[in-house]
Amino acid sequence: MPHNDDPPSPIRRGQGIRLSTRKPAPLDPPAAAPPHNPDTPIARGRGLRLTSTPETRAPHIRRGAMQMATGSISYLQSGSGPALILLHGFGASSNFWRGVLHALSPLHACYAPDLPGFGNSPARSNAPTLESLAYEILAFADALGLDEFDLVGHALGAAVAATVAGLQPDRINRLVLTSLALRPFAPELLAMIVGRSPFDAALTMARPVLDLWRPWASLAMRAKATSQFLAAQLLAGPPGDEQLWQSYLVDFANADGRAALTTYAAHADPTLIASLEAIRAPTLLISGKADRIARPNQAAAILERIPGAQLALLESCGHLPPIEFPDAYHTILNDFLQ
Repeated sequence: MPHNDDPPSPIRRGQGIRLSTRKPAPLDPPAAAPPHNPDTPIARGRGLRLTSTPETRAPHIRRGAMQMATGSISYLQSGSGPALILLHGFGASSNFWRGVLHALSPLHACYAPDLPGFGNSPARSNAPTLESLAYEILAFADALGLDEFDLVGHALGAAVAATVAGLQPDRINRLVLTSLALRPFAPELLAMIVGRSPFDAALTMARPVLDLWRPWASLAMRAKATSQFLAAQLLAGPPGDEQLWQSYLVDFANADGRAALTTYAAHADPTLIASLEAIRAPTLLISGKADRIARPNQAAAILERIPGAQLALLESCGHLPPIEFPDAYHTILNDFLQ
């Protein structure tokens, strides 16, 4: 949810990343084609193919399931190369990363799990916290046999990723935190963290009713009015990937409500603050300049806590860069992770 904060403080940009939509200077004009000899037969080849991905490199995305001590984790997997784990935010699922899987799997072995309570991963009996979700991801990496890996997170997933990197810093090669904010002084959020038990208990008891309501909630999310309301909160303009946006709306209706409290309070969670100060991996923050939820000026507090961290700002972008500007987002990730 948007927060009314003090006037923005200057952002320390670190080394920075320059983003530009300007087209490169045109290349030299091509040489004129030689005149066609009418006596020479025309070789028609295989015709014109219209595709944004070379056929030989089109990734095969497959879904798997991992049985953990706390319950199962469903995940998407594709590609080969250095391991990369992608963690979605609240209201999303592993489907949130399908565009990234297509873009990065030629050079990375990508794993995108559904966090517990999202997508096809069942909610756990205990309410989710940043620490419990981080240990779920570490157990997931252990089950995959990954000693070291790159880690990318968005919103709640970014807070979990930072917690993972703080708990076991030697296992993270590179870290990308997308749409993550930090409010070191937020008494109302700290009060929510301390006193959330009654809310968790109420939502746990209401889960059977909520499960019955979910099919109708999914239909409601597809309604134009609902889509427009959420778009006004999350997006700065029309989605660059409409299909991914519609998928996000459906996943949003099925999210574990208890994780909403974790998400909202994460901006001031002491666990996150301590984890940021323990991170040792090269780190990139990606923020939308028009993000109303994780405001760019709040990224300054994160930069101050991670040595050498860099910040990439996306112009005219809100809270969901992979949906709003997928091509620019994929390029930033690819450049940093290589």
